[in-house]
Amino acid sequence: MIRLAVIMLLIGGMAGCAGLPPPLPDDARNAPAVATIYVVEYGWHTDIVLPMRPVTGPLTRFRSIFPDAEVITFGFGERQYMQIEHVGFGDMLRAVLPGPGIIMVTAMRAPPMNGKDYAEVAALAVSQPQLDRLSDFVWDALEKTPDDRLVHIKDGPFPGRVFYGSSTTYSGGYTCNTWTAEALDSAGLAVGASGVLFAYQVMDRVNAIAARPAHMQAGGS
Repeated sequence: MIRLAVIMLLIGGMAGCAGLPPPLPDDARNAPAVATIYVVEYGWHTDIVLPMRPVTGPLTRFRSIFPDAEVITFGFGERQYMQIEHVGFGDMLRAVLPGPGIIMVTAMRAPPMNGKDYAEVAALAVSQPQLDRLSDFVWDALEKTPDDRLVHIKDGPFPGRVFYGSSTTYSGGYTCNTWTAEALDSAGLAVGASGVLFAYQVMDRVNAIAARPAHMQAGGS
């Protein structure tokens, strides 16, 4: 993983400035928190964890796919790399070149825990408008067929994990962590995706937001 980090640092200049999402309207910024989302980190990778009960919109399709799930994690990555069981140095080199993305979806019956499920877990309180925006971002990142079906790539190594195609391109300048930060930005959480490549950058910014009172987490206010 150190060699991969070095490679990604060398090509860090490829990263473009992420487009700023439209600001949350005042009524959405002042809406009460209705749910808790999680940002989880393991190694160099971050995922977003959404509670399924309060989710609205097209992402509710996952309720029928995983009817027993309380929360579902969504993690973006490079399509070929994410499917390799034993990663070699050549795989790392290929992964930093622009290529098709993939979304790893994992159904869980309970929220994630530090040390048990992941190396680090941060919890963020969100309002319904924030959750709706975040859900729409994740849904838009999933690749669909012309008849609006999800593009199933493969089942994971255990029940409850499935890989789906992503419409977003992965590269060394737009990593899983860039995607996580952009998703949170889309919900008005003001993480700041520009320049984000590594997991620690996401977690440092997320933890700073999580330390605020729930009503002050939206929009960085």
